[in-house]
Amino acid sequence: MKSVVNVPDIGTVEYEESIWTGKKQIAINGKPLKKIDKKTFVYNNGTGDIRVFITGNFLSGAKLLIGNKNVAVTAAAKWYEILCSVLIVAFVMIWGNSVVLCSIIPIIGGGIGGAISAMFAIFNLFLMKSTKNVLLKLLIFVGMFVANFAVCFMIGFAIVSALV
Repeated sequence: MKSVVNVPDIGTVEYEESIWTGKKQIAINGKPLKKIDKKTFVYNNGTGDIRVFITGNFLSGAKLLIGNKNVAVTAAAKWYEILCSVLIVAFVMIWGNSVVLCSIIPIIGGGIGGAISAMFAIFNLFLMKSTKNVLLKLLIFVGMFVANFAVCFMIGFAIVSALV
């Protein structure tokens, strides 16, 4: 995910973080910074080297400490984004582990259902976090919820059919 922020007295700060690897890159005024370690970069402002420290990440909100300036480059995930992601996992874990509910509509619960739901919840959180429109966030949640339920239902139905 890429974020661009204008900082007074510094210029344009570009922050990029890979969703898959967590690798971070920073550029100031179009010039990539030299990486020292995982969370430390060096910026040469013309008068000397300034260390740039990263705290946080895409989900918790990334902040840069450039010299004595604290710059927020990404906001933290909102409470409702996290709640929607937790609901995806909680629904399958409750439904999939209830004998009465599974007799109505069989879905897989337990470890397999939890792992599948966790993957859908993570995708849901990243997609909701990268979208600004609240209505689109709601549609993403509903889509992920239905897709998760459909996958868990297909596996549960296959298992019940194989046992009968």
